[in-house]
Amino acid sequence: DLFDYNVKIEKYDIVIGNPPWVVMRSMKNREYQNFLKKEVLNYHLLENKDVHLFTQMELATLFFCKCADLYLKREGIIAFVMPRSVLAGTIHHINFRKFRKPPIRLIKIIDLEEVTPLFNMPSCVLIGLKDGRTKYPVLSERYIGELPDRNAKFSEANAILSTKTTKYIPPDFSAEQSYYYDKFMVGASIFPRSLYFVDIISRANSQVFVKTSHEIYSMVKDPWKVVLEGGIEDDFLYATLLAWEIIPFGYIKLHPVILPISEQSNGYRLLNINELQKGGFTGIEKWLEEAQEIWRKRRTKKSERRFPSLLDRLNYNNLLTAQNPSKRYVVLYNATGSNLVSCVIDKLLLPCFTVDGEEIRPKGFIADVKTWFFETENEMEAYYLSAIFNSEIINEIIKPLQPRGLFGARAIHRRPLLFAMPKFDRSDEMHLKLADIGKSCHKKVKIMKFARRNNVRAEVRKKLKSEIMEINQTVSKVLNISMGGE
Repeated sequence: DLFDYNVKIEKYDIVIGNPPWVVMRSMKNREYQNFLKKEVLNYHLLENKDVHLFTQMELATLFFCKCADLYLKREGIIAFVMPRSVLAGTIHHINFRKFRKPPIRLIKIIDLEEVTPLFNMPSCVLIGLKDGRTKYPVLSERYIGELPDRNAKFSEANAILSTKTTKYIPPDFSAEQSYYYDKFMVGASIFPRSLYFVDIISRANSQVFVKTSHEIYSMVKDPWKVVLEGGIEDDFLYATLLAWEIIPFGYIKLHPVILPISEQSNGYRLLNINELQKGGFTGIEKWLEEAQEIWRKRRTKKSERRFPSLLDRLNYNNLLTAQNPSKRYVVLYNATGSNLVSCVIDKLLLPCFTVDGEEIRPKGFIADVKTWFFETENEMEAYYLSAIFNSEIINEIIKPLQPRGLFGARAIHRRPLLFAMPKFDRSDEMHLKLADIGKSCHKKVKIMKFARRNNVRAEVRKKLKSEIMEINQTVSKVLNISMGGE
């Protein structure tokens, strides 16, 4: 056992291995999690101020450091097969790439990202020398080619694969952050989705009759393949936008959700069953009671400890109640995906849900956890930001910072905000230009008709090619970043 200190430890000249490729959040045992957290801090993989990143850490990085520390002689060599994400734009692996404890001089990287089939995610081999200091750039040997199968013999692979020698330098996170870095937030955790996302069946007076969304039901997995239905007071019908429904300067559709909340001057307040009962809201009260019972029966032991009630789960990290209904405009972009895409929601002009020819207006808009959002009263600021996020400039400069999975770069999160995007200034002509183009593009997208739903984003970009080119040129000047080819 790597972490059993009672085992006699011997030192070796060479340590070769393939450590577990598991993110820390997959470790379910609370005691073991706490132990691992201490070890992560001990090896300076994270600092105390960054422990919120612990769940994203690869256990493989701790194994690398621990094995080198325990089993490697001074000036010994370590060679570990690792997930390639440790070399990519992972903020939580910045310290690992410094190889401070124990001191390791990284001398070579074997990059296997372009070898298929191999593992279930892109991989690499890190080769280092103990008791040295890593200096970048480091030699990287990239292997390229397609194997007959993932367990091909070395002689077969050697004959098929080509190699390319490059220099590896870690992604640079030293640039000045955007003014908006800490102003964008992640949306509300509306889970389990089958308990909130609905189809509207009909309306009678101030009640809407709803049923768990058929589309969402087809997506969710057990144990949350459940169906709720009933009459709900329309005060609790809200709209949300799922990340994959965002297109450049617009969206495909909003989804109706049932949420037991009331609007406050600067946020929302969750309403429990007793408060709903006292308020005479019998429809949502019954819905919440049934949802709470489903949650109680089907949640995991871990969820039971973390979220005593369904409302605790709904308001995880206060991501719901922190949203502000009094701010008119919401700028959104997708949290994950290959490419960044953004739109603006005007809460006063939310489209109605239509049932049997009758229009039903949602009470308000709630940003979902798969999106990042910023709320503002300034219309031009909203369109300025969305224009920047939809530029090809931002999409390209975050690419080296995105961790890569089997299907390419996926995580986005705060990466677009790592660059010096200035606060909107009404007196700045370029800021106003971006806002004007952004607003104009939103109007054009709103009336567009699309030939195929599965390629809408590319179709929008094609139709707005000249506008996006103009945005690119302006963003290049605002951020002082050269465009490709310049």
